Amino acid sequence: MRGYDLALATPALGQRALEAQVPGLDHGLDTAELTGLRPAFLGPEGHFGVLDLPLLRRWAQWETRFGIVRSPPNMATMFDTRFAPAG
Repeated sequence: MRGYDLALATPALGQRALEAQVPGLDHGLDTAELTGLRPAFLGPEGHFGVLDLPLLRRWAQWETRFGIVRSPPNMATMFDTRFAPAG
C-alpha cells in the first residue's frame, strides 16, 4: 500500500522503481500506461483503494484494441472488491 501511495504522489519516482525491478520495459510505453491507469487507482472520488469500475472497463477496452488481450476482461471476476471497494 505504501508503494501505491508513493507512486501516486510521485509518479516519476514510482515509474523509476518499476523499471529498475523489471529490465527491458519501454519507458515511453510505461509512461503512457501509468498515466492512463493512475486515475483508476485513485478511484472515482480521488481516494486510493477504491476501484473506478467504469474507468477500468475503458482500460479493458483499450487493452483489447491494442492487442494486449483478445477480449476485454470480465470486471466482475477481474477485481476482488473485498479488498478494494468499487466506487
